[in-house]
Amino acid sequence: YNKGMSKKIIDIIALSFALTSCNMTLLQYEDFKEHQITFQNIFVEQDHHLVYFYEETCFHCQKIKQKVLSFFSKTTMLFYLVDEIPMEQIDKNYQKSLGKERPEDVFIPGFPTMMMIENQKITKFYIGSMEIQKWIDEVEK
Repeated sequence: YNKGMSKKIIDIIALSFALTSCNMTLLQYEDFKEHQITFQNIFVEQDHHLVYFYEETCFHCQKIKQKVLSFFSKTTMLFYLVDEIPMEQIDKNYQKSLGKERPEDVFIPGFPTMMMIENQKITKFYIGSMEIQKWIDEVEK
């Protein structure tokens, strides 16, 4: 019987348990399947709602993923997620989309982007991880 070896094994088991129990569950986009829509359906909802555009491989989207998904998991706001945007709808002159009510008239400057739609018209854009994060922080206050 080797006391030193037993102590090391117990320490390893204790450390493994501590690390596993401290590991918080990370939210995934797939957890919000019922909120996934296509670009063509962003105006389908009559009520005031948010649409979050992201790309799974986008660095800035990954950077704020947990913040955004955590917010969506707690909010009472109506929201949708879009991960596929037609290339012809990506345009840095997204401001021309304000007030529009047809998908073909909507332009997204890149990822991540969040827009607010009220009365089936785009009323506000939040562009990039810093702006989206700032908006979430303000709403959560």
